[in-house]
Amino acid sequence: MTTFPVEWRPSPNYRRARRPNIRRPIKGVVLHYTATEDWDLALALLTGQAGGRKVSAHYLVGRDPGEIAQLVHLKDVAWHAKGANALSVGIEMVNVGGGKEVRGRTCQRYGRRWVPISMQGTPHKEQWGPYDLWEPFTRWQYDAVAQIMAAIRVREGSPIAAWRHSELDPERKLDPGPAFDMKLARDRFNYWRVIMEGRRPEDLDPLTSIEFYK
Repeated sequence: MTTFPVEWRPSPNYRRARRPNIRRPIKGVVLHYTATEDWDLALALLTGQAGGRKVSAHYLVGRDPGEIAQLVHLKDVAWHAKGANALSVGIEMVNVGGGKEVRGRTCQRYGRRWVPISMQGTPHKEQWGPYDLWEPFTRWQYDAVAQIMAAIRVREGSPIAAWRHSELDPERKLDPGPAFDMKLARDRFNYWRVIMEGRRPEDLDPLTSIEFYK
């Protein structure tokens, strides 16, 4: 097992709050993909260094072990899911999302990473738009997300939901897409929740490290 530190990379894009409280309980985690190829660009976009958009998330999880950063304190409100920001924690995963297949090849440059949607065990739905190929998420991403969620569950002392961004904004959003295996994410969450319950809530905010079995 290897332990990786959670890097603190503050984003200016947030609203100060004092969550959780009666008016602003944390009810769930919203899962996103970044729609970017690499960690550096995703981090720059979410911390106001590129793109010009005022967006953020509480956590950013890269593809590779050790790529993880906290961008906004849990008590504060990140700008990641319109209409749900005040009651949620946002987790962004570096992933390019979907691409359209043309004559057996992809028409966008990151097709080498993608797999057909049929290989994900998810039936094609119109909600996934014109995309036939989706980048799979890595084992590191599932475990890191599960540990973040488990830590929040113990910190809150009550159940929390896990929402796809597309569930909250189905007209505009696709993320994290059909390649994200929610059942696997829940299984990993249940595994880490048992471990986290043996720790003190005050030791989990902020979450300072992620454990990973290579």
